[in-house]
Amino acid sequence: MWRIVLLILILASLSACQAPSLAQSGDGGPPTATTCLDCDQSAFALTVRDNMVFSLDAIAVNAGQALAIDFTNTSRLPHNIVIVDGDMAVATEVNRNAINQADYLPQHPAVVATMPMVMPNQTGNITWESTQPGTYVFICTYPGHFDAGMYGTITVK
Repeated sequence: MWRIVLLILILASLSACQAPSLAQSGDGGPPTATTCLDCDQSAFALTVRDNMVFSLDAIAVNAGQALAIDFTNTSRLPHNIVIVDGDMAVATEVNRNAINQADYLPQHPAVVATMPMVMPNQTGNITWESTQPGTYVFICTYPGHFDAGMYGTITVK
């Protein structure tokens, strides 16, 4: 009996830890990322849980405006953020390049900014400024995370 009560308490505490910036998917499935393309701001809070999805999957800033991301890792695994100048094919190449690098930070000409690994229950930040309008991709380069869906886009207007 006490095991059932303990299990209920654990499950209740885990469900209370959901990041408020995540929205439920339309089919009642797991939380999905949100988009901030018209948020007139340059500083964003990004979180990740064990669902391998950044809390924001698309953000936008103006050219010449510094982008600042404060990252909170609420999952059980390490994560990072690498910003790539290119499309998903380039991001895939950058991610593959990260496998053999220290801290999984790739040495690739398309990488425009990096944040070292953030351990579970820790925080980190990354800042970057682009003067060139375009679409960039941000990814987690810890092995398997990009393939699981840990990426998003940054639109520079």
